[in-house]
Amino acid sequence: MTDQEMKERNYDWRKMSQVMAQNGISVTNHYPVKAQSSQYHPAIFASSQRVNELVNKGQRVFIFAGSGVSKAPTSALCYCCMFKKMNCWPLVPQVSQRIKNINKYFLPNVTAVNKIVNDNKDFQSKQKDLDTEAMIKNKRMADEIERKLRDLESFRKRQEADEMRNLQSSLKKMEDDSKKQIDMHKKSKEDDFRKKSEHIKAETKRLEILQSQMDKIRKHNEAEIENER
Repeated sequence: MTDQEMKERNYDWRKMSQVMAQNGISVTNHYPVKAQSSQYHPAIFASSQRVNELVNKGQRVFIFAGSGVSKAPTSALCYCCMFKKMNCWPLVPQVSQRIKNINKYFLPNVTAVNKIVNDNKDFQSKQKDLDTEAMIKNKRMADEIERKLRDLESFRKRQEADEMRNLQSSLKKMEDDSKKQIDMHKKSKEDDFRKKSEHIKAETKRLEILQSQMDKIRKHNEAEIENER
């Protein structure tokens, strides 16, 4: 509102600022905007820049005008088109419709914002929507975390596979060693049995020879005794 409009409506800016402060609005700025003046567009643009500054500081912003029908929604529309880089920002009427969907009594000045956008193309192209930047940064961080988790999972699977292969190799080696020991023990037992068998055979043969010799001696003795008779 202009000073004249405030005077006509019996508004006291100092008291209004006090009331807003009592309701948690810590920063107040007054941008006198007269619809039919050469300062209309610069004032709307300036107010949108101030809104952007406060938003970037993490502040919640309350935009109001005398009636809250045109100037405040126009400032909000200018902010959205110049700084937020909404998907449809090249079509100011579409952004305006989004604002009007919030309150059917809002009547943003689309023509004025179109002019501000067209007059400040270079400025607009250099702006960075911090919300979008934060979303992009968070997306990159999330992608990086997801990549690291995938790498960690892949590493864990490789570790498990390596451990499994090592375990299988150890079990195979233990099995082979055990089989070798069994085979060696079996061969040792077989060798012992063969040696004992050969020894028994040799002893049996020796005994048979002794028995034969004894039989001969006995027969010889018996023959001598018979001759003496």
